[in-house]
Amino acid sequence: MSGNNLSKYHIPPLWAMAVAAALFLLMAFQVITTGGSVLDASVYSAVSGLISPVMTKIVTVITHMGSQPVLISLCLVSCLLIWKAWGWKLMTVNGANLLLASLCNKLIKELVQRPRPELEQLVAQGGYSFPSGHSLSSMAFYGMLAIILLARLRGKKKYGIAALLGLLILLIGLSRIYVGVHFASDVLAGLCEGFVWIGLVSRIPWVADAIRGTGR
Repeated sequence: MSGNNLSKYHIPPLWAMAVAAALFLLMAFQVITTGGSVLDASVYSAVSGLISPVMTKIVTVITHMGSQPVLISLCLVSCLLIWKAWGWKLMTVNGANLLLASLCNKLIKELVQRPRPELEQLVAQGGYSFPSGHSLSSMAFYGMLAIILLARLRGKKKYGIAALLGLLILLIGLSRIYVGVHFASDVLAGLCEGFVWIGLVSRIPWVADAIRGTGR
């Protein structure tokens, strides 16, 4: 596919992927060498200032939209709908994308082994902190879904749907800081990792064929 064809299907541009990769490496370097980022304290201070009983209920719902059970359930439903509408190739892309992205993130977590924040946690969460699995998985699933819908749907409504998915990804990331289970650097790294991931995956020829609708 040429550069024009790639942009037609709203695949993340290479320059944006390079910026995201650089930010991820910067966050990883700071976490590994110093144990944290200059962003962590200031961002948590700003976000924690919003804590209230009502806000916590809202944020808890948002944060669960990036949880493994919810994403798996949504992935299964979307796979069925995509298969009926556009065939098995795109269904396979949709399902395998989330699975492989999650496995990649687990590997990075095991390599870095950053402890969770020692803060008041408003939801229960175990495991390591860097990078944020909710942020990575949300970007991988909702982000790839946005690419698929932008490529396959007709009319201007697809841009509204994609914008809502993008907003959801951002809110899920912020929610992880609010509930006290992630540092800001974890979330930023997870979002960047997910962005680079969908950019790379969508450039695989077989995947690109599925996105643009070559065969079923």
